[in-house]
Amino acid sequence: MQYSEQAEHAFLRSLGFSVFSHALGSITWPRVKVVAEFLGPAYFEDLLKIELSVKKIGETSVTYTSSIKGPSGSVAICETVCVCCTHSAGAPSSLVKTSIPPSIREKLREFLS
Repeated sequence: MQYSEQAEHAFLRSLGFSVFSHALGSITWPRVKVVAEFLGPAYFEDLLKIELSVKKIGETSVTYTSSIKGPSGSVAICETVCVCCTHSAGAPSSLVKTSIPPSIREKLREFLS
């Protein structure tokens, strides 16, 4: 699962967006659902290839799919739902679900599969 998460972070950074900040009002993307199907083994020091795509963009969430492949073939396929949140001083958990900003939505839309 951590490989899919790292791919999501690299993807967001490639679009020019920060993955996490403690600043009030900043955007972050906690995962609210992860489904994985493990298809084969990955061994220590295997070079893995992770392919990430944007499956769906909702009002407040993004669904990613990722495929993880190793030297022997497919290792796993994953689907992850991340919710767009902002940091808020007044919220009990300090995270508040919010609509995906238009600037982010626009860039994500280019990668819909």
